[in-house]
Order: sequence, then structure tokens, then C-alpha cells
Amino acid sequence: MLSDVMQKALNDQINNELASAYMYLAIAAYFDEIALTGFAHWMELQCKEELAHAERLMKFVGDQDGKLDLRSVTAPKAEFDSPLDAVETALQSEQDNTEQINDLYELAVKNQDHATEVEMQWFIKEQ
Repeated sequence: MLSDVMQKALNDQINNELASAYMYLAIAAYFDEIALTGFAHWMELQCKEELAHAERLMKFVGDQDGKLDLRSVTAPKAEFDSPLDAVETALQSEQDNTEQINDLYELAVKNQDHATEVEMQWFIKEQ
């Protein structure tokens, strides 16, 4: 069973993963607009990966008898100064996501939540 603190943190991360997926869609649309279809396709694949991460976390929360708390996702940045700006936006998002996952792992260790600790190890390796 998840503690309230861990449940909130996991739900926060689910929202982060969904927001990242949304961001990748915005970047894919930008690349499509400027006829960089290969980059657009790659960003669409990144979107699918983030959705898979969110789904994995949602299943984990359910398996731990936790309560899922889906929230609104803020509209991502949709206009970019250049392809480099778009890629730098994606890179910053990945760096932020890595930090959030590491923080979740540390929270699990601190709270002696071994199931979440093991789950976060998968994410750390994936990230």
C-alpha cells in the first residue's frame, strides 16, 4: 500500500510523463510544419515512449492499491525559434524528468517503500 506522500509523488510523475508526451507532440507538429519529417517521426516515437511510461506508472499505482489522480496537462510550448530551439526544449524536459525520477527514488528509499524503489530503478535505467 502506498503512503499518501508516495501516492502524490507518483501521481505527480504520471502527470509529468503525460506533459512530456504532449510536449513531444508539439515539437513533432513544429517539425512537420517546417518539412523535417524525420525529426517529426522521431518526436512522435518519443511521445509514445512517454505515454508508455505514464501507463506503467498508472498500473504500478493500481497494483499498489493506490488512487490514480489524473490532472489537466498544461499546453506545451508550440512555437520555436529554430530546430535547435525545439531540440533544446526536448533535452531540458528529459533532464528535468531524470531529476524528478531520481527524486522519486530517493523519496522511496527515505520512506522505506521498497516496491516503489524497485520500480524507480527501472525508470532510472530507462532514463
